[in-house]
Amino acid sequence: GSGFFSIMTTDGVQYTRNGNFSIGEDGLLVTSDGSKVMGKYGFIRLDKNVQVSITDKGEVFQGNESKGDLRVVDFEKPYRMHRCGESRMRPLLPDSKEVPSPGFEIKTGYLEASNVDMIRNMVEMISSYRVFEADQKALQAQDETLEKAVNQVGRVS
Repeated sequence: GSGFFSIMTTDGVQYTRNGNFSIGEDGLLVTSDGSKVMGKYGFIRLDKNVQVSITDKGEVFQGNESKGDLRVVDFEKPYRMHRCGESRMRPLLPDSKEVPSPGFEIKTGYLEASNVDMIRNMVEMISSYRVFEADQKALQAQDETLEKAVNQVGRVS
């Protein structure tokens, strides 16, 4: 579904769809680059060496104890986001308001696939290029015909 995980970076709050999280040295849930993952009510602190599970709605558990909810937010569509690198984004306009994401499902152990079908896009690109080449040859033939009409048909011998 739509929505972004909120993370605290050295540059302030940013957003990501990359859910590759781990437990940092200080016991906080962090991203692969060490940014702190934000919960609805602050950072999520976990005990090391205890199994972590996350529900499809973002509630973080260790054993039977709830440690908090992931802060998943969304923005007005179409998204106007600036890519900051490391799978992070921030709103392009500073006055963009974040809203709770209405419909999302978190799946643990999965990676989100790309929304691009490479093979279909390559076939479409090759097809478009061939149409472009055919149109270019038609224009060259028309140009040659007009050149003959102007330079040879009106000539008196």
